[in-house]
Amino acid sequence: AREASEAAALEVDGRPVGRVRRTVVADVDGTHRYPTEVVQWLHVVPGTTGFVLLTFSTPLVGLATELCSVFDAVGGSLQWLW
Repeated sequence: AREASEAAALEVDGRPVGRVRRTVVADVDGTHRYPTEVVQWLHVVPGTTGFVLLTFSTPLVGLATELCSVFDAVGGSLQWLW
């Protein structure tokens, strides 16, 4: 079940990208449920209809702000080299 969510349309390397951050409850084995922070970056592959979806997650919700900064550094630095 989703607890919280935020979405943004951003620009990376001059191209539009999507970013979603949400907190979900992860069901580990049917009996144990843990809040988990998830960040996703959607990058369209230039000149194609394809895309790359980068998904990061952590069960360390107490460190979510710090870890999301790391996730954003990776997701926001993607560049296409041909």
